[in-house]
Amino acid sequence: MTVTWQPPTATDNSAQVTVTSMFDSGDFFDLGVTTVTYRAIDSSGNAATCEFTVTVYTNLLEYQSKLAGFLLTFIQLYFSNEPTQSDASGANQPTDIAVSGCPGDITETAVNGEAFMFVTWTPPTGVDLITGQNVVPTSSVQPNSFFRVGTETVVRYTFLSSSGQSEICSFRIMVVAGGVDDLRVVGCSNDIVEIAPQGFNFVTVAWTVPSAVDQFNNILTGQSAIEPGNYFEVGTTTRITYNFMDNFGNTAVCSFLVTVQSVGDQLIIEGCPNTVQETIALGSATVSAVWTPPTVSANAIGDVQVFSNFQPGDQFPPGETTVTYSFTDTAGSTGICIFTVIVSEATDVTPPTLLCPSTISRSIPASQQCAIVTWQIPFVEDDSGANPEVISAPPSGSCLDPGITDVTVTATDPSGNVATCVFAVFVTTTDNVPPTLTCPESITRTIPLENGCVDVIWTIPFVSDDSGGQVDVMSTPASGTCFPVNSVMNVLVTGMDPSGNVATCQFSVTVTAADVVDNFPPFVLCPNDFTRSQPVEQRCTEITWDIPFVQDDSGEVTTVSAPPSGTCFEEGINDVMVTAIDPSGNTDVCGFSVTVIGIGQ
Repeated sequence: MTVTWQPPTATDNSAQVTVTSMFDSGDFFDLGVTTVTYRAIDSSGNAATCEFTVTVYTNLLEYQSKLAGFLLTFIQLYFSNEPTQSDASGANQPTDIAVSGCPGDITETAVNGEAFMFVTWTPPTGVDLITGQNVVPTSSVQPNSFFRVGTETVVRYTFLSSSGQSEICSFRIMVVAGGVDDLRVVGCSNDIVEIAPQGFNFVTVAWTVPSAVDQFNNILTGQSAIEPGNYFEVGTTTRITYNFMDNFGNTAVCSFLVTVQSVGDQLIIEGCPNTVQETIALGSATVSAVWTPPTVSANAIGDVQVFSNFQPGDQFPPGETTVTYSFTDTAGSTGICIFTVIVSEATDVTPPTLLCPSTISRSIPASQQCAIVTWQIPFVEDDSGANPEVISAPPSGSCLDPGITDVTVTATDPSGNVATCVFAVFVTTTDNVPPTLTCPESITRTIPLENGCVDVIWTIPFVSDDSGGQVDVMSTPASGTCFPVNSVMNVLVTGMDPSGNVATCQFSVTVTAADVVDNFPPFVLCPNDFTRSQPVEQRCTEITWDIPFVQDDSGEVTTVSAPPSGTCFEEGINDVMVTAIDPSGNTDVCGFSVTVIGIGQ
C-alpha cells in the first residue's frame, strides 16, 4: 500500500543543507516493518539523520495493539576534532595535566516505545603534574542523566592545571530506539580493582548483581558462575559474566573484570629502554633522540601518574644524559625506569671544499725584475662549519719573476683533513722602448795622397737599453773600413735591443791629402785596474772612466774605448781596450780591467 508523511526538514548555521532518503512520501510499502532514513549533510561534510519506521498491518486489531509512531532524531552536528593546545608552528604541545579513564563513545538502546533513558558512565580523572594534586573537572553533563532517544550528545570534561593550561576529555553518547526483541541490561558493574590488606592471600569481593529489562519492562535475573562475596586470590584477574534470556529467546550479557592486588606491590615496568645512542651531525649543537616510552604492565592500582625529565624527540647535547621515568599509582606504589642517552660527535674525515683562482697573467716593463701579484681564494668551506686554515705557496703578494709560477693552495680543517688546488701565474715583460745610442764625433784623417785610403777605427761611446739586455750595434760602413783620400763619408750606426726596438745615429769621416807625411804614433796612458760592487740581485752596473793622458805631435788625438765608458758591466772581470789615433792614422793602444763584485755572496 502507499504511505504518506510530512518530510522532515534540516537547518544549519552554514545555511546550506542537502537532505536525501531512499524512500519518499507516497511510495508503496509491503506488509511488515520498513525503516525510513533521512540524511542531512551541510557544506562542511557534517551529517545528521532522522529515522522512523513504516509498519503495514493486515488488520486494525494488530495495528491498535502495536501502534508505532514516527521517531524523529534531533539534528546535532558533531565536530570530532576537539580543541588542543598548539604553538606557532601548529604542532600540538603537551599540557601539565595527565588525564586517565576518558570513556569511549557510548551507544545505548532504549526500551521499545520509550522516548528517554538514563545513561551512566565513570567520569575521567586528572592529575596536575606540577602540584601532584587531583584536578576536579567541569562538565555540563553528569552520569545518570536523561537522554532523548535518537540523539547524539557530546560530553566534555575540562581539566584546568595550576599553570592555567587545560586538557579536555570528550566522548559521544548515542541513544537509539530499541526493537521489540531487545533486552536492556541494568546495573552492569564496571571493572573492579580490589586492594587486599598487607599479608592477605585471598579477599572477598562484592558487587551489585545486574538485571535486564525486556520490552514489557519485566525485570530478568541473570545467571553467573561466580557470585558476589566469593573469595578471590591476590594477584589474579577474573572475568565475571552474567547471561540473560527472556521468554522469546532474546539474550543479553553483562561482563566485567575483578582484579585483586596487594597494597604496596612494586609496579612492574615494561619496555624500559636500554642505552639510547645518537650521533650528532658536524656543525650541530644538539641532536634529537627518540625512544618508546616505558609503561606499567602489572601491580598498578587505579590511575598511574607518570613523570619524566625528558620526552622522546627532545634535543640532547654531546655526552651522556640520564633519563628517568617515575610511576606512582593511586595506592602509592611506585616504579622507576632509568636509562642513558649517549650522544657522540661524528668523526670528520671529509676534507674542506676548496676552489682556486683562475690563471693570473701580469705584464711588466723589461727593466722591472719581478711583478708583485696578489689574489683571493674564491671559495673555501668545511662541513664542520669552522673556517679552514688556508696557505698559499708562494704567498699572495709575492714578487714573481717573469715566466710561469705554479701556486699551491692548501686548506686544513680543525680535524686535520687537507684539500689542495693549484693555479698558475704568468708574468711577461713588455719592451717597446728603443735603446739609447750615442755616436762618436765626426772624424777627420790626413794621409799622404799616395796612400789612397786610410783605415778608420771608432767605438760607440754610449749604448744602453732599459731591459738591461745586450744591444746589437752595427755601423755602415763598419769600423776599420779604409776610407779613400779626399773624401767625406757618413757612417750610420744602428742599435737593436732584444725586443727588436731600434735606435740610430750617424757621424762623418773626412780623409784629406797631407803635404807632410806624419809617421809618428800618438801616446796614450790607460787608467789602473779598478773594482766596483753591486747588489747580488742587480744584473749590471754602469761604469765610467777618464783617459789620464794622451798626446800626439800633431796636437790632435782621438781615443776610442772598447767597450766604451758608461757601459753596464755584469758581475766578474771585464777587459777594456783603449786606442789613440792621430790625424795621420797612427795609433797607440793600452788596456785595463774593471772587476764587478756582487754584495751578499
